[in-house]
Amino acid sequence: MAKLPRKDDLEIEESIEFQRREWRAERIGWVVMGVVILLAVLGFFGGAGPFQMGSARADRLEIRFDRFARLQAPARLQVRVQAGTSDADTVAIWIDRDFLESIRLEGVTPEPDGVDAAADRLVFSFSLLRAGESIDVTYHFTTLSIGLHQGRVGLSSGSSLEISQFTFP
Repeated sequence: MAKLPRKDDLEIEESIEFQRREWRAERIGWVVMGVVILLAVLGFFGGAGPFQMGSARADRLEIRFDRFARLQAPARLQVRVQAGTSDADTVAIWIDRDFLESIRLEGVTPEPDGVDAAADRLVFSFSLLRAGESIDVTYHFTTLSIGLHQGRVGLSSGSSLEISQFTFP
């Protein structure tokens, strides 16, 4: 019967320190992949998730927007205005040029009655059917550059809110 070689008889070079470093690097790689997957599920890279939509509210104005977007992918900004009983029959919503210069506006739903350009903003006018009703407006756009885009949305009659969106490649 043949005798099995002992460990000392084999001509295999081994480095326990190298093996430990390799295992450590592998564990770090698994943790990094797990964190990336978790962030994707939570909505940090666009798409759906609990951290994807940002919102803000002030007085009669409420906005919802995509916090994270992909370059040249569809995104949206939703604006809700609760008109007061003393308001006229129109509501004017403005978006500042800082934000508008970082996006390409694809459409507005419902269609505005008019759009006026000011030095630092575009003003969209919408008709109300009844005094005191709310109006929901959705701005559809795509982003034009990578990075952080900030701006403001407001009502001509007062309130304004800040938008902050990060665009991934």
